[in-house]
Formats: sequence, C-alpha cells, structure tokens
Amino acid sequence: MTQTDDQSRAIAFLSDPATHGLDGAHARVERIDTHMSHIFLTPDRAYKLMRAVRYPMIVDFSARAARQAACAAEIKVNRAMAGPLYRGVRALTEAPGGGLAWDGDGAAVDHVVEMARFDEATRFDRLAEAGGLERWMLDQIADLAAAAHGAAPVRFHAFGAAELDGLLAELTRNLRGEAAPALDGQKVERYLSALGEAVAAARPVADYRRAAGHVVRAHGDLHLANMCLYDGRAMPFDAVVFNDAFSDIDALYDLAFAVMDLIRVGRRDLAAAMTARYMTARRDYAGLGVWPLYLSLRAAIRAMVTAMAPDSPDRSPRAGRFLDLALDLVAQRPAPRLVAVGGRSGTGKSTLAASLAPHLGGAAGAVVIKSDEIRKRLYGITPEDRLPDEAYAAPVSARVYDRLIHDAQSALAAGATVIADATFLKAEGRDRLAEAAGRLGVAFTGLMLEAGTDTLGRRLDARTHDVSDADTAVLALQRLEGPCGWHRLDSDQPLDRSTQAALDRVRATPAPD
Repeated sequence: MTQTDDQSRAIAFLSDPATHGLDGAHARVERIDTHMSHIFLTPDRAYKLMRAVRYPMIVDFSARAARQAACAAEIKVNRAMAGPLYRGVRALTEAPGGGLAWDGDGAAVDHVVEMARFDEATRFDRLAEAGGLERWMLDQIADLAAAAHGAAPVRFHAFGAAELDGLLAELTRNLRGEAAPALDGQKVERYLSALGEAVAAARPVADYRRAAGHVVRAHGDLHLANMCLYDGRAMPFDAVVFNDAFSDIDALYDLAFAVMDLIRVGRRDLAAAMTARYMTARRDYAGLGVWPLYLSLRAAIRAMVTAMAPDSPDRSPRAGRFLDLALDLVAQRPAPRLVAVGGRSGTGKSTLAASLAPHLGGAAGAVVIKSDEIRKRLYGITPEDRLPDEAYAAPVSARVYDRLIHDAQSALAAGATVIADATFLKAEGRDRLAEAAGRLGVAFTGLMLEAGTDTLGRRLDARTHDVSDADTAVLALQRLEGPCGWHRLDSDQPLDRSTQAALDRVRATPAPD
C-alpha cells in the first residue's frame, strides 16, 4: 500500500462535531478506519471518505478525481438494492478563511459518500450471533438480489473458464504459501485436489454461462456483515466499486457469498430458504450444477484471507473452520433425488419442505420449488402479495404445474436434489412428477400430509403474511382425487418427528435401476 495525498484537513473537518451541527458535552463523531476508507459516524449519518491509497493491481485512489469517481460509483451501484441508505455524494470545498465547507463555491478538496446511519445491532452477522436472524429478512435480500441481477449490465468478457483457473491458481499459491502456517497442510492438499477436479468440470459450464448472459455487474461482497435492517426492511450495502474483477461475476457466485455465510453460522435452514427464494424469482436452475463449487470458492477465499490476516490471535481456528466448510461444499454431492410434499391447505407442506431441505442434497442442501411462489411470480408480484380469485382458475393452475415440473427437471439435470411443494391433490399432477423423475433416472419419494379439517381450519385462520392465499373456503373444496400411492404422514405431530419420519421414507427410497 502507498499513501499519496494528504487528507488531514478533510479528516479534521469530518471529525469535528460542529461540522455536523452537533454540540454539547456528549457531542462526538465516531471514526472507523479500514484499508480503503475512513468512516465518520454521527447519530443519523455516516460519511465515507475514500483513502488516498494505491494497492497495486487492486485499486488506485491516489488522485482526488479517482476518489470522486469511486464515490459516484458507490452511490449508483448501491442504490440498486439499498436506495434509502445511500443519500448522495458530498463535496468538501475550500471555504473563506482557510477552512472547509459542505458543497460550497470553493475548489473541491475531497468527496464523501453520505449514508443514512443504521443500527449496527441489525447487521446480519450480529443478528446471527444473537439468534435474531429471521427468514423474512433473507427473503427480502433474495428478492433484491434477483431483481438487481436481472437489471444489471451483462459482462461478456468476465468470469469464464479463465477466471476460474485464475481463482484456482491464486488459492493454490496462497494456501500453500503465505496462508500455510495457519492451516492444516493435509487438508489444504485434499481441498486443492478436489477443487482442481471441480474447476476442470466447471470450465465449459462457466464459458457457457458467460455467453448466455449470467455474468453481470453484481454486488461483489454480499456477505452477512454487509446486510442490515433499515426502516423495517432488509438491505445489502457496501457493494464493490473499486475492482471490476470482484464485481463482474456470475450472478450465482454473487449470491453464493451470502448463502455460504449462512451455512457458516449454522443456519443451513436459512441458506436453503434463500437459495429457493432466489431460484424461484430467477429460474436459474441449470446453474445449480456449479452451485457447490461457487459456495466452496467463497469459503476457501475466506479461509485464505483469514489465514493471511496479520495480528489476529484466532486466525488459525477461524481459517480452519472456513477450510473445513470449503471441503464439505466441494465434496461429491449425493445423487439427485426428487421429493414431493403434498396435502390440503394448512397441512404444513411448506414448513416440512423447508425443514427437509438442509438434510438432503449434501452440504449445499436441497432446493425447494413451491407452487404458491410460482403462481405469484407468474403474475409479477412478490410471494406475500395476494392474488385475485381468477388467478386460481384451472388454466392458471395448469401453467403453475407445468412450470414446477419443468424447473424441477432443470434442477435435477444439474445434479441438485429437489423438493416440490404443492397440494398434488389431482392424480395427473402426481403422475407427471413421478414420470419426470423416471425420465431422469432419479429416486422419487411422494409424501402426502394429512390432518383433520378442524385443525386445518384453525391453522389457516391463524396465518398472517403467508405466501399461500388459501382460506377455509378454499379448504372446503379440496379433495384428494384418484388413487394415491404416496406415503401418508400425520402433520399433527411435532415438526421434528414429521421431519424424521419424512427423512426415513426418503432415504429408504432406492434409485431406479
């Protein structure tokens, strides 16, 4: 690192409580220094001053114009997912008498990003530590990421086979080199061997995905510490703006950072839920073939960075945990299988499907495909919004099942285990799903949940903000049609018992000959 311009005047200005209209004995401005920036915190604002530094091959903020451009880029990029947080770029200008002023007529000395300040306790890494991370928060992040990726500029020059080779080379060099003292050498070699095989298999897929438009200008740093709650909504912040190699990436590789982080903190349930939510919105099920590799790369890079961090007393155990996770994720995943969870409204299909997902499909989990979410996406609304009655007409339901079966086949063909969540009350839907599994040669298990009508009615009446629009009037019309050879499960029992009973049946289902 090389420090260039003298920023002492800008730092003194931003550190002064009077600059921010603060006075009194307790008025103060908190300052946080990172490798790239100085951050100044007031009670309701945060100001980010790009440091005048040059890191070879990474970033060059030595010139004021470069820092100004980085501030403008940070606003533009981050507003895609965190608009309310990012207020704008402020200029620090020369003032009469030799001081500095906000956005004055004098010459600009430097520029800062102005943000609304959020409660640090709502950062997702801290919520995870406190046991306060909830599914709706990750649902919102998944929706934001899906929308941002869909609207982002496509990059046809980045993140193909050559870039995967580059990541493999960088990890090999550093895990055997500078990071080696903090890591188990045998595990490193096992990992690099498995990673080499996975990268070799993924090279043609990476080039295909780039040509197909899946590489976009993405967030680039989408981990839990870069997500928060603001004004009651979940938002990711601090997208990468300083190095295109970190941000011009496969959209799934962008999402993989968040999902890997959830697995790391022991929330495989939320990891599976976030993956399912994003996949239903983007329908990139064919990309699940490289999903374990992307997750593993994210964990391995964190292992490398952690092991190379100076003056970190716990770097070895922390880096070791990341390496263990990277190994788990790149390991050969089990053969794909298809599980269907059916039943009348209120039987707990979605609850059971979500409970099963972390236990199937290897370290990355199974992907859940829900008919209720598909129906909402067909109408261009978020899953929690309600649909009119005509959206439940037979022709619409036929389209929903068509998409569910198509997407399940895409995911299975990519090597993922799939859990299909729908009522499956009609024999035609059950038969079509089983036939799809047969065509692909994967094991199929059908689970039909049952409970008394009174119990179901109470559950439906108690629902709030649910993806399903079903009520007791809908329930009264539902009947299981035709012969059904699926396993029957009593959904009145506790969830842990239902989950174990379902897993026993799934694991007892042999793959077809």
